[in-house]
Amino acid sequence: MATETFRAGLQKLQEYATKCTAAIMCAEAVPWRCHRSLIADALTVQGWQVYDIQSQKTAKLHRLTPFLQVHDGLLLYPGTL
Repeated sequence: MATETFRAGLQKLQEYATKCTAAIMCAEAVPWRCHRSLIADALTVQGWQVYDIQSQKTAKLHRLTPFLQVHDGLLLYPGTL
C-alpha cells in the first residue's frame, strides 16, 4: 500500500468517485477477508465515507481494521511473525 502503483490506483478510484457513485467488487463474499478492506481503510483514513455491501439489502459503514496503525499517513498492519 506504500507503493506508487497503489497510490495511483487509489487516486483514480477517488477521481471516479467524485463524479458518480462507485463500487469495487471481488469474489470474496465478506469484506474483512478481502483486499477491499485495505482499500476501504485507506479511503476512510482520508475522510471518505465507505460502505461495505453485504447483500442486496445490507450495507454498513466501513469500520477501520481494529489493529490498523496510521503513522504520517502510512497505513500499517502490525502482526507477529
